Amino acid sequence: MNNTFIGVDFSLHSPGVCIKQHKQNTWLAFESPTKKYSKKELKILEDLKSISDVEVTTLKNKPITDNYLRRDFEALRLYTDNALTIIKKLGWVLGKNSEDISYNFIFEGFSYSSNTNNLIDIVSATTILKNMVILEFIYSKDTMMTLAPSTVKKHAGNGRLNKRQLWDVFINNELNDPGLDKSDFYHYCKDYGLTTKSVPSPLDDLIDAYFVIKAGEATLLNDKQIKN
Repeated sequence: MNNTFIGVDFSLHSPGVCIKQHKQNTWLAFESPTKKYSKKELKILEDLKSISDVEVTTLKNKPITDNYLRRDFEALRLYTDNALTIIKKLGWVLGKNSEDISYNFIFEGFSYSSNTNNLIDIVSATTILKNMVILEFIYSKDTMMTLAPSTVKKHAGNGRLNKRQLWDVFINNELNDPGLDKSDFYHYCKDYGLTTKSVPSPLDDLIDAYFVIKAGEATLLNDKQIKN
C-alpha cells in the first residue's frame, strides 16, 4: 500500500498544507485577499509562486456583514467556498484515488491558549473542511486524525517549541529527513537568512504543516496501523 500523508495547519486567512507522496513533499499555500501582509510577506508569496514544490492559491473574498440576521449565513458560505478551493487544489495534486493508495489526513488541533476572538469561526471552518475531506477522499482504507499542537511539537523535538524554534529544526533538518535535500522549498527557507524571532507568513504555516505530517506518521506507526 502506497501511503500518502496530508498535513493541515488550518487558519481562516492562511491555511498551510503539506503533502508527502513517494517520499517527496509538496506544499500548498493559500493567500488571503483580505489579510494585510507586510512587504516582506508579499515578497515571500511572490517567491513561492516560482518554487517547483509549492502551489500558491488565492482564497475567496466575500465581505461578512455585521447584521446578526445575515452574519452566520455569510460566514458559513465563505468558509464553504474556501473549503471547496482547498479541496479542488488537493484533488489536483493528489490525483485520482485508487485501491493501492492510502490517504492519511492529519489536522493540527486548536490552540485553546492562544489569544483569539474567533475560535468559534475557526472550529466552524475546520469542521466544514473536514467534512468535505471525508466526502471527497476518505474510504475504509484511509485515515483522518487531529493532533494537539503540543503533540506535533513533541515529535519535532519538544512539546514547548515556538515557531522560531520549529523553523530552526526544519532548516537544520534535525529529524534527518532524506527527502528535504531534494526540496526547492526547503532550500529556499534554508537560504532565507531569518534574523528575527518571528517567522513570516506563510512560511510558518507551511513548516507547521510539515511537522504535522511527521507527527502523524509517528502516531500511525506507533499504533501499528500502517507499515512502511
